[in-house]
Amino acid sequence: MLHARISKVPSRSAGKLSLRLEGKDLRNVEISKSDPLFELCRTYDGGKSWTPVYRSEYVMNNLNPDWKAASIDVNALCDGDLKREIKLAIFDYERKGENKPLGAFYTTVNDLMQSENSKLIHSGNVSKAHGTILVHECKITGAEPQEVKPPEENDVAEEEEAEAAKK
Repeated sequence: MLHARISKVPSRSAGKLSLRLEGKDLRNVEISKSDPLFELCRTYDGGKSWTPVYRSEYVMNNLNPDWKAASIDVNALCDGDLKREIKLAIFDYERKGENKPLGAFYTTVNDLMQSENSKLIHSGNVSKAHGTILVHECKITGAEPQEVKPPEENDVAEEEEAEAAKK
């Protein structure tokens, strides 16, 4: 079975998100210590399913990981919409099999840029936090400016389009 997704390509580059995170007191799910990694995910269907856009390297045997800075294409993450909901999920790396979820939370790029820290909530028990994610750096670089026409130019263009449609 083949699945395809067709989506509108943003008209401009929204830049790269430079993001550096640190985990504090993450949940241990192994005999030794968890090997945490994080994923940034986007949704195409309003939050029913999430698609990973970025996966960090894992940090071996560490419940307080300080991940390397990440560079993520903002168009790929949220179509350049900094208010669009994204998911930040934390996993325990498994060499064999599927990575074990440690927790997740939902946020936006705007919220990450304004945040000093965010709570990591385990998906199985939303009332109990399983550590904290600290945002050490979150900024956008290389974004192309939006082209904004003066109102009178927009009005003229609309009038010309309306006239052309009548003919």
